[in-house]
Amino acid sequence: MPPLTSPGCDGCLRLTQRISELEGRMSTLYQLREEEQIIDSMVVAVGLAASSATAREMDSTVPLPCADVAAASTTEHWSRLGAKPKALVSSTPCQKELPTTLVIGDSIIRNVRRKSAKCFCFPGAKVADITEKCISLLAKYPRARSIIIHIGCNNVPEQGSEILKQDFLKLFDSLKDCGRRIFISGPLPPFKRGCERFSRTLALHTWLQSACAMHNAFFIDNFNLFWNRPSFYRNDGIHPSALGGRILTENMFYTVLNTPLQPWS
Repeated sequence: MPPLTSPGCDGCLRLTQRISELEGRMSTLYQLREEEQIIDSMVVAVGLAASSATAREMDSTVPLPCADVAAASTTEHWSRLGAKPKALVSSTPCQKELPTTLVIGDSIIRNVRRKSAKCFCFPGAKVADITEKCISLLAKYPRARSIIIHIGCNNVPEQGSEILKQDFLKLFDSLKDCGRRIFISGPLPPFKRGCERFSRTLALHTWLQSACAMHNAFFIDNFNLFWNRPSFYRNDGIHPSALGGRILTENMFYTVLNTPLQPWS
């Protein structure tokens, strides 16, 4: 193999020239970097000296930006040492961000989570129980503009359909002047819990759709989304699994985000 400087190897010669060129550029960059650091230190020193001289010459009643110069000097000092000065921490505790949406219901919503929302889960609660809870919670969170209510699971196996409808009508009536957007989250179809319970839940789902339209509430359809989806349920066939909880959450807030911002009229 001929040496790198051999005239018979044009490729090697070009490579050698390229390496020399790159080494020259690197040397120049290092020199420029050192010069910039020297100039920066000189500018800071001159600036501090000028500020001190000006402060002595001017009347003491004239405000000077001494704090800004000191802050710049401190920042420069820490940056040259490769560290960052600690930010000042206020002793006043930060106010927690108030929720814009309230989710109120029975144990079905136990795993519903959203950053801008606050969930209130009352296991075993029925429609009448949630009606009472809503009144106090709305007064406690006046900035919440949207209210999601998921209830009825505990009423279906025990109450007749007409009694259950009357309880929902009382809920609608108690919220008609609240000035919020009201969302009724529809029931989940029970999985392998018998035909009677399934048919009752389906009847409630169908009735709630029309009832919400009549009472200026918005209906969230969960029935069709969960129907015949065993992976969405726990072993009891009633409560949503971890996956089902995420699906329920996304369906709720998809409806909320895609509904016009109009309060209850």
